[in-house]
Amino acid sequence: MTPSKQALQVAEERGPDQSISRLATARTAFVGRTLRGPVNRPVFVKSFVEFQHVFGGLWQPSLLGYAIEQFFDNGGREALIVRVMNGARSATLTLKAGEQVLQLQALRPGTREFLRASVDFDNIAADEPDLFNLTVQRVLTRGTGQVDDQEIFHRLSMSRADERYFPTVIAQSALIRLVGEMPTQRPNRTLDPASGLATAYVNSNSDGDDGAPLTDYDLIGSSLDHTGLFALHQAEYFNFLCIPPLTRDRDVGPSVLLVAARYCKERRALLIVDPPSAWQTADDALLSALACARQAARALRVLCALRRGSRHAGALRRELSRVALCGS
Repeated sequence: MTPSKQALQVAEERGPDQSISRLATARTAFVGRTLRGPVNRPVFVKSFVEFQHVFGGLWQPSLLGYAIEQFFDNGGREALIVRVMNGARSATLTLKAGEQVLQLQALRPGTREFLRASVDFDNIAADEPDLFNLTVQRVLTRGTGQVDDQEIFHRLSMSRADERYFPTVIAQSALIRLVGEMPTQRPNRTLDPASGLATAYVNSNSDGDDGAPLTDYDLIGSSLDHTGLFALHQAEYFNFLCIPPLTRDRDVGPSVLLVAARYCKERRALLIVDPPSAWQTADDALLSALACARQAARALRVLCALRRGSRHAGALRRELSRVALCGS
């Protein structure tokens, strides 16, 4: 803009090309029971294939996998998965160490966590009797070579004075941990029975357990320990929180809804839950909406207003008869 004696002259200058920045995709958090995977830690996935890879996919005792499958089938792009358990137990893995054993245990609980381990003494001198190498693998199916993840630990030591002391190093593993007492000697080399070469593996034992169905307390978890739905403390953000029913015949309890609604308000997110299984008709939904006052006050006021207005009541009933009602 240049001043002159007659008037103001406006000149347009061509600036650098600037594109409109794209807004972030809405992110939905899911909390529930899965077949395998890390516990009480939000895991970011961008497809149902990724969910299958980490958490095992569809599993009849839990509705979480089905909710996530439908989420991605209907255009969902970003999801956070929090695996919650109730008494699930990790499988152990036993390595012989002379007349003793070195007892290890999988970090992730459940019957679908298949690990195997191998011990060798490659590049370890004869005058280093306390050292050994350890390879730990997660395989997709027990007894196969389909390796999903692997950790290799070189020159581990049985001596407390060594910086490569086995318990210290193995504590950094994402697959396995030490349980029980340390043996007095290093574990035996894992030999293939046929060739006699150190190419064999020891499979984890069949003592893992998937635990019992979840309770409301498992879903709520602890804010201090970041467990249950409070594991989402570890997530930068999420826009929606979905909590599927505990089982096929058990709804999410009112205590979970109350805590989840408060947490969503704190995180500025929307809570999504299935309608109670007792709702079989639109009339059931209208009559039962009064019980949702504390969990969904804003939604309740809308429902009541529509119910009082005869002009909208019929449309509301028709809508409720074909869609699931979600509280916020």
